Amino acid sequence: AALLAAERAVVAHTGMVVALVGRPNVGKSSLLNAWSNSARAIVTPIPGTTRDIIEAQVELRGLPVTLLDTAGIRDQAAADEVERIGIQ
Repeated sequence: AALLAAERAVVAHTGMVVALVGRPNVGKSSLLNAWSNSARAIVTPIPGTTRDIIEAQVELRGLPVTLLDTAGIRDQAAADEVERIGIQ
């Protein structure tokens, strides 16, 4: 019980990190923008728009949360040259 209380105290102080992960064009960037009430991530109908991790800071019930928007996960065979370099 004491360990659980200590872990909760650390999370309450340092916050949490939440990665938005999924296939291309399922709304990860839109979700990050909506939750953070910002336009930090570029949103287009073109798969592969997000290539680098985009961070946004939000607060959820008083808890600091860092949201991470990630590139969509797809087959390496479907990746273009830039994506293949990033996968390496």
